[in-house]
Amino acid sequence: MPSNAENAVNQQGVSSKKVVIIGRLGPPNSRDITIQDFVINGEKVLPVFTDLASFKQQTAGSGFEDRAIEIDSNLLMSILRGDEVFMLNPGGTKPRRLSVPELRSYLSEAR
Repeated sequence: MPSNAENAVNQQGVSSKKVVIIGRLGPPNSRDITIQDFVINGEKVLPVFTDLASFKQQTAGSGFEDRAIEIDSNLLMSILRGDEVFMLNPGGTKPRRLSVPELRSYLSEAR
């Protein structure tokens, strides 16, 4: 059963697309989200997955299988600084490196 924090994340922005990130939610009455980053070729990137099925397939055996956070894309965009770099579906057949503006554009086209 989802926690209060998970419900708060999942109920933001009914009309927008949800994506999946790797992270941890804070205590039940908290709004804290810790997003996992990785260093790939010397660059800090945040993995983002197009859906839960992609997340499960791409993280199988990684130790991060239980760290999925399904988050409304508008909410994700609202908590970013703007200089982050993302790797879309990093374990997929065609991973894609995206800046914040590129991710925003991709998500608005995907709706």
